[in-house]
Amino acid sequence: MTTTCPTVKDYDLLPVMKTCRALEICRTTLAKYESLGYIRSRVNQMGRKVYEGREIKRCFHAVANS
Repeated sequence: MTTTCPTVKDYDLLPVMKTCRALEICRTTLAKYESLGYIRSRVNQMGRKVYEGREIKRCFHAVANS
């Protein structure tokens, strides 16, 4: 995971791979964090999983402080 807070806007909707790139983690780690409740996803109009920028920042702070 990155050591600095990701620079994303609070209301940006990022797909899975861009979220992984922002947090510098792999997809399986992102899925693990989601199952543990560190981050919540939404589904966009095309049926794809997306993450809000504020959720990405919340996940970063939750994991970095544990």
